[in-house]
Amino acid sequence: MCWACLFPLISNSFGHRFQGAMKHMRYVLLFLIFLLPPSLFSQAIQQGDFAADLNSEGWTLDRGVGVRAHILFVKFDNTFQATPAVLVSLTGYEAFADTTGSIRISSRAENITSSGFVIKVWTWGSSRINSVNGSWLAIGK
Repeated sequence: MCWACLFPLISNSFGHRFQGAMKHMRYVLLFLIFLLPPSLFSQAIQQGDFAADLNSEGWTLDRGVGVRAHILFVKFDNTFQATPAVLVSLTGYEAFADTTGSIRISSRAENITSSGFVIKVWTWGSSRINSVNGSWLAIGK
């Protein structure tokens, strides 16, 4: 018997088994989707913007030498079920370089809870920061 004649029989047999397996896989996926609670798949996302400058209470980033920080408190519009992951990003700043020509500035989220967090913006050396703008994103359940 010729192998070329057997190939359609072999591939056709495999095709039926593959389709059968896919059909069973669909049933399993549908079962899981409808059986598992929707909260397992849901994510809550909240976002916002922040700004601080020379007129902000407690602002010291424009003077002095060494590490100086400014703190901003953020309260979520809706409380998360658990502590979310939070990303803080600077989107702009006005600054003057120190004697070495460097501008040093950094930001991060701290003390994250399900109801809010703290944004810390800081500088060091003799950098002078007059204002900062940024955004934050919180992802959780």
